[in-house]
Amino acid sequence: MKVKSVQRMTRPQLMQVALGIGDIDANPDLYNIMSFCREHNVIPNLTINGARLTDEHVNNLAKLAGAVAVSHYSDNVCFNAIERLVKAGLKQVNIHQLLAEETYEDCISLLDKVKQDPRLAGLGAVVFLRLKPKGNRNQFHMITDTNKIRILTQKAMDLGVRFGADSCSAPALFRAIGHQVSIESIEPCESTLFSIYVDVNGKLYPCSFCAGEPGWEDGIDLLQTDNFLRDVWFGERLTQWRHQLLNTTSTCQHCTYKAECRSCPMFPLDTCKIEKLFNSHIGEGSIHAK
Repeated sequence: MKVKSVQRMTRPQLMQVALGIGDIDANPDLYNIMSFCREHNVIPNLTINGARLTDEHVNNLAKLAGAVAVSHYSDNVCFNAIERLVKAGLKQVNIHQLLAEETYEDCISLLDKVKQDPRLAGLGAVVFLRLKPKGNRNQFHMITDTNKIRILTQKAMDLGVRFGADSCSAPALFRAIGHQVSIESIEPCESTLFSIYVDVNGKLYPCSFCAGEPGWEDGIDLLQTDNFLRDVWFGERLTQWRHQLLNTTSTCQHCTYKAECRSCPMFPLDTCKIEKLFNSHIGEGSIHAK
């Protein structure tokens, strides 16, 4: 008797959540949320600004968090928080550093401080976050010069400082250091492929920066969804975004990194295309935030 093999769709499993809170005491339910995640085998990770950390906060984070990132606004607040979290036993503590024209020298000097300041002895990595052209109050400018990114990353490698970058930086990193490192170590945009963003109202977007942008003025209401896989993950809006993301480099026929780049469908983050735009229409300058 022949038995037909039956293919079953593997049930998707949420593995990690990334929570952002700024001030550690901004949400009184934070540790209940993190405990709920742990009880359901989901690892909660957190980004904080490092301010107002009590011993209780530090111990709770060491117990519950998989990783904590401290945004670098000032040396003392950031570095003291990292030292305390590492001493409490947290295995992965990183620095989040904004990468923009106005913060570029801060990025360079931060790498020196990692090697010099004993409070950073247990630091996991410096993670550079590329400026996105979003926000009415944002007066910073995106870095469009690939050489600056090359100099920054080369300095990190020369000093032996572990560093990473958000996926929005991938197009620039491929161009700056793709020939020096394994391209598998550069993670391109994964929105709607294996990550999504959900705001505090239960509205879903491809990523946090899409909220309020054209086509995503309003997100998908998860609280009104009966079947997540059918209506959301494989629904029309996410399927369309996923198709756009995977085909944004279809015109880059001669690029070495065409298969890996995944240019953002929403924002002009592709360094080589930005440089062509400036050379052909504007000349020297920077991309301004809205």
